[in-house]
Amino acid sequence: MPRTLLTFAGSHDPYHGPEDGERPIGPILTAIEYGDFERVVLIATPKMSERTYETEVAINERYPKIGTYLHELDLKDPTNYATIIAGLREIFREVDESITDPEYVVATASGTPQMHACWLLLTQSGEIPATVIQTHPPQFLQPGESPVKIVDIGSPEFPRINPGFTVGADEELSIGEACRKIGIIGDHPLFIDTLEKAANLASFDQNILLLGENGSGKELFRKLIAAFAKRPKNHVETVNCAGLTEQLIDGQLFGYTKGAFTGAIKDTKGHFAKADQGVLFLDELGEIPVALQAKLLRAIENGEIQPLGEAAPVKVDVMLVAATNRDLTQMVEDGDFRMDLYQRFASRITIPPLRDRPSDIPLLANFFLDQWSRRHDRGKSFTPSALRALQEHPWVGNVRELQSTVTNAAINSRGKTTLEADDIPFDRLKPKPYLPTPGPGFSMENYLQEQKRLIVQRALEQANGVKAHAAANLGITPQAIGQYLKRNQDSE
Repeated sequence: MPRTLLTFAGSHDPYHGPEDGERPIGPILTAIEYGDFERVVLIATPKMSERTYETEVAINERYPKIGTYLHELDLKDPTNYATIIAGLREIFREVDESITDPEYVVATASGTPQMHACWLLLTQSGEIPATVIQTHPPQFLQPGESPVKIVDIGSPEFPRINPGFTVGADEELSIGEACRKIGIIGDHPLFIDTLEKAANLASFDQNILLLGENGSGKELFRKLIAAFAKRPKNHVETVNCAGLTEQLIDGQLFGYTKGAFTGAIKDTKGHFAKADQGVLFLDELGEIPVALQAKLLRAIENGEIQPLGEAAPVKVDVMLVAATNRDLTQMVEDGDFRMDLYQRFASRITIPPLRDRPSDIPLLANFFLDQWSRRHDRGKSFTPSALRALQEHPWVGNVRELQSTVTNAAINSRGKTTLEADDIPFDRLKPKPYLPTPGPGFSMENYLQEQKRLIVQRALEQANGVKAHAAANLGITPQAIGQYLKRNQDSE
């Protein structure tokens, strides 16, 4: 995972102090000294263009293995919030398109106060998924204290920002408003981050792959993405890939003309044509047979389809959203899913299982119980001990299982108005970990190393990239997680 530093250059970069003596390094070089970066993106404004170039030269001299990339931002007024944010959005879009699986870090020490504020707004809102760092002058540090510190904008001391994305010419919709309209419930930080990522990707018209366990809410996320996509609202065509057959796939996906085959009594549009200018939702993508994947890939790559009986292909403009609970990476390795088709969904969102967002369980349980009570004109509620029991359950079936359990508890409690833990009919199934089948060529050491990598990656995602928090959740020291990440990068 390439670690990338994003920063403006300031008046104290690359060095500061009198030029006739030994000059201390400035904020950017200090961040690099303590940051273990593979690349640095320098943003040059007209006033600081010379300083930015000098900083680029200094980085190349001191750290020749680090790649430096200079982006110019024609900023006439370095205190104008709107133009700074617009420029940073455009630069980040260019940077993000050129890097595979990046880890971003934003430095706020260099630049104007307005630039610092814009960095915080863009990172806290989720538009730029980055860790924020601040370099501190020596006079404010204790002996042995690092001059580079993480600004944990996800901590309770910071306010939560709900980003608003334009979804129509005259209408703005925040994520909170969209969730209320769709019926998405949850405020766990991990869940909020996933919602923000989904809305952000949708606003850039990306093909998106939704990953997650059964019952985790992929259909609701599909609706959220459709709400923020720059396409006509409610123009969504859904395909159940498990229902596609080799004999009928061309007609189902691409349509056909009258007389194209026996039984074709009229011109019929396929799913792609029906979704033209809108969103095509490919549900259960992992179930599509390998023999049919090539036909789907050609339609995605070329943006055109050829209905049966038509002499020439037809252009279509479709945003694709796919969903699966299958492990597509394993399927690619096993030859059950095409790598090139998988890569067409470079933007991937993993919906967290319910057990990973326990603070959302009482919210959902009370909502489902209230829904049932209103529908049947009954007044029922959970005791605190019942809510605790709900939080401690593993929820293999996720939100869907929780809703079913709450409904059964309401029905079976009969005349009771207050539901205790004993009134909840839990399904005692436990999530089973995936275990590979050892055989020729299997390496237990390689398998365990890969599982360790995935666990560390998951911990960092849950901690919004803050290593100290991830290390605490893993039961190791921040130094240990830093050393592990460095070893992992060096081996790639």
